[in-house]
Amino acid sequence: ETNILTIYKTNIDRLHDNHPEFWRQRLSFFMWAWRSAVFRHGRSDSFPPHSGDFRKSVFVAECNGKIIGYILGGIHLEDKTRGKLIRIGVGNGYQRKDCGTKLTEALFGKMRELGVKSVHLTVAEDNIPALSFYKKIGFIQTDARENYFYPDIPRLMLEKML
Repeated sequence: ETNILTIYKTNIDRLHDNHPEFWRQRLSFFMWAWRSAVFRHGRSDSFPPHSGDFRKSVFVAECNGKIIGYILGGIHLEDKTRGKLIRIGVGNGYQRKDCGTKLTEALFGKMRELGVKSVHLTVAEDNIPALSFYKKIGFIQTDARENYFYPDIPRLMLEKML
């Protein structure tokens, strides 16, 4: 069987409506956490600080008609030359087969078209597979924060020039 990988742009609402199982498995917790943060901060544009509606900035990877990965990104409100990789996921059995690389290339290509010069992200310091992937595609560590999300939840800050 030939595996045909397709990357395309979509939005969260379309994913929710057309792929409910994928939504439940991969994105429902993320959206709950984002809404909780918005509630705590009081305004939808105060957290996360990205312009537009990141829910419309989603790329999906399909292999033979099955969703196997996704990536979400945004552009900062205060500095439109800075983007953020908000979330990326590739299904088990499809990792280390260029799916994540192709998803980042699609997102970063769109960001370049919009004038973004650099992209940053945060990652748990013990997430070795993710750190390895991000370094492979050109990210470098710029900072480490001890209490990034809540007390005792540290994150590493990484950045890549586009």
